[in-house]
Amino acid sequence: MFPLSPLSLAIDTADRAFYVGFEDGSIQQVEFAKIGQEVNVQFINPAETTQVAYANPLFTKEGRSVPITMSTGRWQADGCNTPVTAMNVMFEGNYLVTGNAKGTITIWDVATGYLFKTLTQYKCKINVSDR
Repeated sequence: MFPLSPLSLAIDTADRAFYVGFEDGSIQQVEFAKIGQEVNVQFINPAETTQVAYANPLFTKEGRSVPITMSTGRWQADGCNTPVTAMNVMFEGNYLVTGNAKGTITIWDVATGYLFKTLTQYKCKINVSDR
């Protein structure tokens, strides 16, 4: 469940996260690996160190139908307050490309959540089409 109405959605090519664009121009990243409680991962080889992982309730049979409220931490930049109508993750997974209702195409850095670059400005709304 999200704090605002989602208008667009994109999933990472490696299924690490998905991204949601909202009517206020903000974007939210939902990382699949970081939902849930931290657990220690033990390796078969004792020479390897213990790592921290996350027990994701979305992957358990019981948790698939349980609604989860997403955190309020969303990405937003100055001047980007128009509804996000289209988005896609670049193949490498390091940038998110978004289009909005004013015709602006922007690129966001996935690692930091900051606006990387405004690519171009069109005179019409950006929409995704199945055609």
